[in-house]
Amino acid sequence: MGRGSRIHSQRCVAEGASQNKDRKAQQGWRTGCKVTILTRIKQPLKLLLWTLICCTMTFMMSALVVFYSMITLDFRALIGSNVVFICNLSPSMTSSVWLNFLYYTQIVPTQRALSVWIKKNIKPIIYCVWFVEKIISLFGMCLWLFDYLDSLHFGVDTFADNSTVNETLSVQKPSTESRIGMFAIAFFTFKAHFIVCLCVMVMSSCSTVAYLCKHMCRMAANGQPLTCPRVRSQVRVAITGLLQGVLYMFCSVWTVCNYFTEYIFTENNSGFTIIHFTVINLYMMCSMFNMGVGQGVFRQRASDIWFRVVQWCKASKVQQSEQEG
Repeated sequence: MGRGSRIHSQRCVAEGASQNKDRKAQQGWRTGCKVTILTRIKQPLKLLLWTLICCTMTFMMSALVVFYSMITLDFRALIGSNVVFICNLSPSMTSSVWLNFLYYTQIVPTQRALSVWIKKNIKPIIYCVWFVEKIISLFGMCLWLFDYLDSLHFGVDTFADNSTVNETLSVQKPSTESRIGMFAIAFFTFKAHFIVCLCVMVMSSCSTVAYLCKHMCRMAANGQPLTCPRVRSQVRVAITGLLQGVLYMFCSVWTVCNYFTEYIFTENNSGFTIIHFTVINLYMMCSMFNMGVGQGVFRQRASDIWFRVVQWCKASKVQQSEQEG
């Protein structure tokens, strides 16, 4: 009888251990599924993030080429890098604008008919805006490219004769009447697009922050906890959007002030100055850091990369110790 009870108890222990293993495996599978679900970015967020990352990285690399071309007095490299520099500036800045607008539609509840329609059709709206902005950017890129290709015959000798680098990044050249008309159309198109993006950024950032402040005050008054994952993610997105809005407003105000002081009052159409160039580069670097901290996918990828680097370092140390031993 005692032997049978011992066998029965051993079977129970074995079954319990197998059940615990199955539970742990199921929990690991569920957490793995959650991680894969979290890393899947849906459209149109994926489109905006990829546009922001690609344009910003291209902008930063072209900025390095611009500085190197100014030091080496390579006018042709300066022209090409300047075209890439200018044409990636607007898509990078506008991507952050529509990211904030997308977060606004997902966080702030809608009440009016127009807001309800925008929230239901946010995906085609973002696609249409993205497509129109790419047409505008392509139009501006063609104008800048034609102008710079013509300036090769106008400013290479002048640029090469200078012993010091001027404080501007482009060369002034005479234009025909047709080119003046095309640049006038591009100028008013870009300025209208700039004003629309500025209004959207201010509206979405302020509305999201105001709604979350009221929502958190109501939750605190009702005794509800503020530590739930949904509230924390919304607060993180709101803080990221607010910081991005402040950066965008600072860069926009600087651009407007730079335009009025240099183009209107002094009638100097010499292009980007070194100070303006530096301000835009600071905006790009701060935007990349802000988006990297605010986006959970970026943080998770960074932690995965760091974990793999640590594991690789440990494995290399173990191999070295084994070889020495």
